[in-house]
Amino acid sequence: MSSRELLELAEHPLISIGVHTSHHRRLVELPEADQQSEMAGCLDDLNGRIGASDRLLAYPYGSQNAQTALVAKRSGFRFGFSVEPGWISVFDKPLRLPRFDPRSEQQINTVLTVA
Repeated sequence: MSSRELLELAEHPLISIGVHTSHHRRLVELPEADQQSEMAGCLDDLNGRIGASDRLLAYPYGSQNAQTALVAKRSGFRFGFSVEPGWISVFDKPLRLPRFDPRSEQQINTVLTVA
């Protein structure tokens, strides 16, 4: 995707664009400084391409813990998503959120049951 296409997508009112780190490394296996570099570098790159982003982070491999969430907060992120399936509630920590998987039969059935 070109920078122009990315900017056009980012301007759509129903789309939020986040990042996945610079090199897709397992963050919990890295020293804090390297975690920060992976996160902030990618966020800076995205902001340079589209202006201010929504500051969303999808942890590579879902690799995150309390320290990683703190680094994400210090790096300017508002929300961080793991790969753990689940529903987001007001009780969740914003930088340690589960991910809704639209391919999950169990999650889809729950949506259909509630609706």
